Amino acid sequence: MSYATWANFVYYKVGDRVIYNTTNYEALQANINVAPTTLAPNWQVLPPPVAGVTSLSGGTGALTQSCINGTYTLSGGNIELAITYPVAPTLTYANLYSLVTQNITPLDTVVLLAFENVRSSGGSFGLPTPPYTEIFINESGSYLINFILQVDKTTAGFGTLNAYLLVNGTPLDYTGVSTDINLPDEHQLTGEYILNLISGDYVGVGATTNDTGLRILNIPVSPPTVTVDVPSFNFNITKLLSS
Repeated sequence: MSYATWANFVYYKVGDRVIYNTTNYEALQANINVAPTTLAPNWQVLPPPVAGVTSLSGGTGALTQSCINGTYTLSGGNIELAITYPVAPTLTYANLYSLVTQNITPLDTVVLLAFENVRSSGGSFGLPTPPYTEIFINESGSYLINFILQVDKTTAGFGTLNAYLLVNGTPLDYTGVSTDINLPDEHQLTGEYILNLISGDYVGVGATTNDTGLRILNIPVSPPTVTVDVPSFNFNITKLLSS
């Protein structure tokens, strides 16, 4: 249905639609020479156009609306669609893990933890030769990063283990997690952070300890208690999508 400009000499029937002062109206009562306004009982303002409509053009017997993703044309009883859908963004993610027990030595020295396995990966990250100790960022953006360490102790007495993120080889402030542990306890250390990273950055997890009895423990399958491998080290990274 086309929208004609209102004219004072036209007899309008119920349901006729017009444009008056850039606003669309529909006739509620038959009338002539009654200008459409919000106060006129003969007319009602039509609801705003659907979201995404950017222009409106009338033609003989047809109405074409141009939308953000394309156009559609109403002509008689036919609807003609020409819509272009945006391409969905690519999700960039990786899950890496280690099935190797890792000793944190020498004492009081940053040791980069290794993940020699890649369970899943989407998008593109750069990795050195296994065992991996860092993951390289190929696309700038905001990233959600988390890591999980399975920690135990092989000697008596309490010891302390600290773990934290390193970006470009430098420990990152406020990303540290810590535990004090004694034989025969086992602890799990976890950290989760959101970082703004740029292409070319590289990220890893470092650990330090004051006791040689502390280690990052892999627990292999041991039925019936342990039904799946418990990695010594899990590392996950996901690029957050922009709105």
